[in-house]
Amino acid sequence: MSQSEKKHTVINKKPNNYQLSYIIAGAVGCLLTLLSLPLLAHIGLFPANVIPDSTAPITHNLQVNTAITEAVAKCDESVVGVYVTPAASLNNFFSPQKHLGQAGSGVIISSQAEGDKPEKGEALVLTNAHVVKEAADNEQGNEITISFASGKQNELKNSKGTVVGIDRNLDLAVIKIDAKHVTKTAEIGNSDLLKTGEPVLAMGNPLGLGKTVSQGIISRPLTTMDIPTPSGDKYPIPVIQTDATVNPGNSGGPLVNAAGKVIGLTTFKAPNGQGISYAIPIKAILKVLPALKKGHSFSWPYMGLENPIPLNLLPPNAPALLKLPSHIKSGVVLAGVRPNSPAAKARLRKYDMIVKLDNKPINSNEDIKNLLFDSKKPGDPIEIEIYRNGELTKVTLTLTNYPENRVLN
Repeated sequence: MSQSEKKHTVINKKPNNYQLSYIIAGAVGCLLTLLSLPLLAHIGLFPANVIPDSTAPITHNLQVNTAITEAVAKCDESVVGVYVTPAASLNNFFSPQKHLGQAGSGVIISSQAEGDKPEKGEALVLTNAHVVKEAADNEQGNEITISFASGKQNELKNSKGTVVGIDRNLDLAVIKIDAKHVTKTAEIGNSDLLKTGEPVLAMGNPLGLGKTVSQGIISRPLTTMDIPTPSGDKYPIPVIQTDATVNPGNSGGPLVNAAGKVIGLTTFKAPNGQGISYAIPIKAILKVLPALKKGHSFSWPYMGLENPIPLNLLPPNAPALLKLPSHIKSGVVLAGVRPNSPAAKARLRKYDMIVKLDNKPINSNEDIKNLLFDSKKPGDPIEIEIYRNGELTKVTLTLTNYPENRVLN
């Protein structure tokens, strides 16, 4: 090989050595950089949050604030536990039930500005009549204790309660308590504005566990339920149907809308169904409340009709048997009238079909109940249009107070 060829060979090898050196230097630099990151972060020369650390705990400070939490907070201080302690327990020092007894729920209201602390020395608690039945009878000296949270620290306070008014037909009781520790009363909503599917909250004291909340929707804004009475009759009460979960002890607790306002009182759940519970509408409560808080009974209007049945629920041949004109498609047919009732005195009879009350069309028994409850009182006259043997007849009936354990109509 000539001298010029050897020189050319050496010159061609130098770039390869340089490239290898660059690669080695780059690798060493990267390694040193990775190893130095924790130190640089520790002395503040490198942002620590770019360094993943799988061993470090992750802490999040979340402020959860939704329409539901706001509604709960708005009503929470007015929700109470209602306890009826038997007299035998009160006199027995060792009784484990001395401070508890039968548990239910309630809500504090005021005759003053709603949502504010009562100005006078007393506040009122709404609950169900069946929750305080034993104490309301007041034959055995049973005691009512109202338990509620008071103040910013939610300190538990107990106050002795006294039943001042009760309406067993509506399953409503009004209890008077000392307002010394009451910090807030409930705001009242409008049960007439409820819509199917609207969210609601059932608040109360289920199983005596203290205040809890369950969420649901309005399944049916307004219906009526026939409640059995000791005499064997049934009387209807207006109710709101919801799927909010309720348990024993929820009775008397408020049903609250998304604005945190009370729209009803939970009263019972369907014994043979799931997700079906009922509340007394606040409209019905406000109607009887003025009488109850004064210790008076509410006067329910009474007609004395026996089981009115909608025409569309009768057999297809019913219109022919009743000799109805072909254009009459709706009304309610009487299964009878009660003896000595206003209906009997007005000479209504079995198989009469009512089509109008005070010129308002009647298509169901609920139409009758709602008309009586919304706009009538004992002593009021009511004009009734009926079909009897195919002929239209008008009669006037004067409403009376309905007898004990009798139905609204």
